Amino acid sequence: MRAALLLSVLAVSTAAQPADTVATGWIVGVVTDAETGDPLIGASVWLVDTAIGAATDIHGRFAFRAPAGEHLVRTAYIGYEIRDRRVSVEPRGTTTIRPALKATLLCECVITFAEPEAISHGIYQARVVSYWHWESSCCSAWMERSAVPVSRWVAK
Repeated sequence: MRAALLLSVLAVSTAAQPADTVATGWIVGVVTDAETGDPLIGASVWLVDTAIGAATDIHGRFAFRAPAGEHLVRTAYIGYEIRDRRVSVEPRGTTTIRPALKATLLCECVITFAEPEAISHGIYQARVVSYWHWESSCCSAWMERSAVPVSRWVAK
């Protein structure tokens, strides 16, 4: 009786799966520092414009399932340049990549606000009085893309 019930449940669950679930493969690899070759622990590797991806383990390794087809794989790690790579995933196949990331400078900025002024119901407004960063060439591109707000809303 149990065997018949188990077989019927397996048959129903297998039949309920969409046909394209078998059209997946694996993307696997190791993320390393380009200069030293050391593994990068906790680097993010994902398919651009999706939520499919993984973080690297203690040895810099990662593995995740991906739909068959062409994909843009992005690899990122704090303090390193982001790397994109086009890959082709075959159904039931394994695609191996070995992204080597280059270290980059991190920007350190100091933003000074004026004394917050009460607006209403615990909402305060503070005016930016100065903005300064340690290395102007490091942050200049970032400054062009994201303007510093004239005022900042903060909850106190």
